[in-house]
Amino acid sequence: MKIENPSEQAMNNLYYFLNKVLPKYLDDKDYIRGDNETEGNEPGQKAEGILSRVELPNNLTPKNIHQFTNINLRTVYDLMNKSLDHGGIPAFRIGKSLYSDREEFLKWWDETKERGRK
Repeated sequence: MKIENPSEQAMNNLYYFLNKVLPKYLDDKDYIRGDNETEGNEPGQKAEGILSRVELPNNLTPKNIHQFTNINLRTVYDLMNKSLDHGGIPAFRIGKSLYSDREEFLKWWDETKERGRK
């Protein structure tokens, strides 16, 4: 088997090693190419469809929340339809569409993470 670009193969082997062996030793894993990156992106660059805190719009759709949290989309819909007293995501409706205010959602997200750590 002839390798057309040996340096590219070496980089792929290095990425594989870094992803499989070293992640538990690294603090910032964003600099290692992982599942959230595409082949055409530079190492450390996120693929489309994954949102960070600063990229979130002011009014979040269930899909935005799914992209930020990686929670299953059906579960996001269920949480948005749940009461806040029962752990639901703060949400409002416009017609049939569900939305959540960015700041309320981030507050809920941080509180939920803290409760989960106790």
